Amino acid sequence: MFFSLSVCPQCDELRAQLADLGVPVDKVFVKWDKATPQYQSLKSQLIKLTGCSQFTFPQTFVRAEYEGHFHDVKNNIAAGKFDVFFSEVFGIAPPVKEAAETASLELGFDDDF
Repeated sequence: MFFSLSVCPQCDELRAQLADLGVPVDKVFVKWDKATPQYQSLKSQLIKLTGCSQFTFPQTFVRAEYEGHFHDVKNNIAAGKFDVFFSEVFGIAPPVKEAAETASLELGFDDDF
């Protein structure tokens, strides 16, 4: 579950990244509008859940565990932390890691050596 704001560039960036991976973002993103009367109550509940008195959006939970904010989640996606979750819940195959090209090591010596 991703809690985001209606106007949030970081939320939009993360949403696009997840959509590119095949995550059904319409089902997992909850956008909050600060102008609604419920916002303060929702924010106070989020503070209790995260233990953070100040935070940025998006805030992320996976299997009821707090995963952090934008940078935490971006780094965890890049590290493959959610690959098993995405596979089990959404049927998304983990990305194929490209094998590092093995460069042949050629040593050359010039006449001065």
